[in-house]
Amino acid sequence: MNSKLTTYILVAIIVVLAGFAYYTNSQVNELKKEATVWKAKYEEALEDMEDAFKRLEEKDGQLKAALEEAQQARKVAEEALLSAQKSSRK
Repeated sequence: MNSKLTTYILVAIIVVLAGFAYYTNSQVNELKKEATVWKAKYEEALEDMEDAFKRLEEKDGQLKAALEEAQQARKVAEEALLSAQKSSRK
């Protein structure tokens, strides 16, 4: 009788452990799927960030060119103003 009880207890422990192993394996698989989804989102965000950085670099170049053009126009305007002031004094 004692050995039957021990056998039932061992079988119950094995069944519980098998159930726990199955549950744990299911959780691991679900976490792997979730990690794959988050990895894809991360890579997409990284690509978006790189695109945004390229756009910022392009805008920076455009702004520098516009600034240089504005400075040249300012010099021309200042020279024209000085020339006009000199000619009005004469």
